[in-house]
Amino acid sequence: MTAGRGTLVQIKIGDGESPELFSTISGLYITEMALQNHHATRDHVRVDSWKSAIESSGTRNITFSGTGYFSNSAEQNTLLQSAITGNARNYQMHFSNGDILSGSFLVQEYSRGANANREEEYNLTLTGTGNISLTNT
Repeated sequence: MTAGRGTLVQIKIGDGESPELFSTISGLYITEMALQNHHATRDHVRVDSWKSAIESSGTRNITFSGTGYFSNSAEQNTLLQSAITGNARNYQMHFSNGDILSGSFLVQEYSRGANANREEEYNLTLTGTGNISLTNT
């Protein structure tokens, strides 16, 4: 079996206006996508000693981490500004199969760098801050 590559997604960021317009920031190879569901449980003692999770309760969180390349300096500045301000912005992740994941995200981590004679790349981690929706196509 050959090693797989990260999933390439196109990242778009909203302008915060109404109606909100989204502009492409860059492509990002997703190296990790984590969805955590922390369900509330019933705390009473049961005969079988197992906790009982309550459906559709508790908190959820989603994070994306990946590596990408910018195609122009305006894209770099938009993402850097979002990281510096620490404000949540609306993002859309467009997957190659046509699915779109959208919602409010914070830039949790942002770094840039390159080796000699190579393109500069960036590393990014986005953390969801509210309701996240998935549109299947």
